[in-house]
Amino acid sequence: MSRPSLITFTPATEHSDLWKDGQQQSQAEELEPNLDGAAARAFYEALIGDESSTPEPQRQPEPVSERKRKKRRMMREATTGPSGGHGQRRSLEAEDKMTHWILRAAQEGDLAELRRLLDPQEAGGAGGNINVRDAFWWTPLMCAAQAGQGAAVHYLLGRGAAWVGVCELGGRDAAQLAEEAGFPEVARMIRESHGETRSPENRSQSPSTQYCDTCDAYFQDSNHYTSTAHLLSLPQDLRTPQLHFR
Repeated sequence: MSRPSLITFTPATEHSDLWKDGQQQSQAEELEPNLDGAAARAFYEALIGDESSTPEPQRQPEPVSERKRKKRRMMREATTGPSGGHGQRRSLEAEDKMTHWILRAAQEGDLAELRRLLDPQEAGGAGGNINVRDAFWWTPLMCAAQAGQGAAVHYLLGRGAAWVGVCELGGRDAAQLAEEAGFPEVARMIRESHGETRSPENRSQSPSTQYCDTCDAYFQDSNHYTSTAHLLSLPQDLRTPQLHFR
């Protein structure tokens, strides 16, 4: 059985034999030369070098005057509220910032900063609240007392900072916080500012001397008539039968 002969193809060599996409080509297209490994590496290294050499814009540091201007603006917004549709209403964010500044100045004992934050606006200050509280109900006086800042405590008390009945969430007032932190002299300063320790001129006068006919003696004790000495001096029929000695 004879096998069919295989068809062989001969590459085109003549211009008339070059066809592409149904059109006869005038000449053969030149193929792009293949890059070897070294050439490819050099190409990509050059490409990466061009990209990395492009300088990125550097952020210039903010001038000190600009930072101060922004801080003054934030303080002004904390006291008068940002300009806009809400007018003079304080924003919660501005109030939180003002509270943080006052409490931090009190804790650090920064009297100059405290004056600037608490002085009224007409005097050039920020008009902050001396009894402002944070989320844990801490006041500036509490922060200064707990940190042992005696000068700041004296300044705040002199400006009328409240402390009697003013407690943080744990139930402690400024004097107690100072004592627990190891500053008894600060606690004493706080208590004496509201007369918890009486001054000599306010102390009551010594009780007057009186005479007891039953005991035939003079006494100054206001509890003399219920004392054991007086009761034992009474006639037997007048003594209290349920008398207890202590």
